[in-house]
Amino acid sequence: MLTVRQLFVVCIGFAFTALTICAIYVNSIGMHSRYQMYTRKELTEHSSYATANGHRPTEKLRVAEAFVASNLSSIKSNATEHVLVRPLVTEKVQEQGNKNVTVETSSSNRTSVSHDANNGSSGRTFARNPVPPVLVDGVHSMNGTPDPLYTHHGYISVLDHKTKLNLHCMQCAVVSSSGQLLHSRVGYLIDEADCIFRMNDAPVPSYEEDVGSRTTVRVVGHAATPNLRNRRKYLLQESSSRYVIGWGPAKPMQTNGRGYAYKYLKDLAKQFKEVDFFYLTQEQMAKADQIFEEETGKPRMGSGTHLSTGWFTMILARAACDEIHVYGMVNDEYCQNLANKNVPYHYYNQFGVKECSYYRAHEKGKKGFHRFMTEKSIFARWALEQPPIYFHVPDWNPK
Repeated sequence: MLTVRQLFVVCIGFAFTALTICAIYVNSIGMHSRYQMYTRKELTEHSSYATANGHRPTEKLRVAEAFVASNLSSIKSNATEHVLVRPLVTEKVQEQGNKNVTVETSSSNRTSVSHDANNGSSGRTFARNPVPPVLVDGVHSMNGTPDPLYTHHGYISVLDHKTKLNLHCMQCAVVSSSGQLLHSRVGYLIDEADCIFRMNDAPVPSYEEDVGSRTTVRVVGHAATPNLRNRRKYLLQESSSRYVIGWGPAKPMQTNGRGYAYKYLKDLAKQFKEVDFFYLTQEQMAKADQIFEEETGKPRMGSGTHLSTGWFTMILARAACDEIHVYGMVNDEYCQNLANKNVPYHYYNQFGVKECSYYRAHEKGKKGFHRFMTEKSIFARWALEQPPIYFHVPDWNPK
């Protein structure tokens, strides 16, 4: 039979053990919650670190938290390590509800992260990177310096002819100039993207509700450079473009003072020093022709085709972006529906030529015409490859 003293010692021992267990548990919860808060902070600053499917911030947070929960033991063992939740573009995963998800290690620095989702979520493959990229005006670089993996050698500076474009964006919005965007009210979704691509002289002021308010890259064809100059205040100053990329055949892009398009770009580059102006080398132009021939089986010049600014924009976006959302681009079968005949070709010219009429005329033209519908069918095929491409306004899925 235990004495009073022995009972007292036993009680003290039980109490000490219980307190120790509680302290360990509280510390574990604290570590987990602190890391989740850190992840939330990172996602607030750079919303694309954990892109799930679409533009839903709550979905991004769920995926990030699943990553943290699945890797809590490694996080505890190295509490100073910065874990970057970032999508690797290895496969597209459609959103599904009530999906059981597992965690698999695919390599030493990649972890496939998923979780049980009673409210629906998407599984994605993520990379763990101890040194996250720095976000500078929507463009990512490593340690604040340009990422050599995203130096695009076919795009060189208008001013010095040496500096090459360095651009890497996690999530991109490619905004067409189509009348499809009128009254769409998707401007706030477009503005969520890290980088926003626009084309030619498509304006932003007065259309923010439908097309967004920011511009990262404006791709301009040689024929549109006079309009870029004439409307420079609205296209370069008020829409805060960071890059202008000019493209064109050799003659208008001559750098000896005879190329009218190059001259316009150079004059604007001197005036708007906060904007970086680049132009496509003739080697890059030839590469665009080669891609067209590989996709269609027909030579660009031999088929009487003039490539569109959309073509050059999509080629650049595929090289620079981890994920692409295209706004205002129809599929190649859209114009077969007579109900679609009244949509204007440009959102900023409601009373101009109609989109489908313009597309049909160019598709049937013999020489010197754009092949809009052919290009769109190619974009649909690209969407099934990498990086993933999603189409909005109208929403459609590639076949």
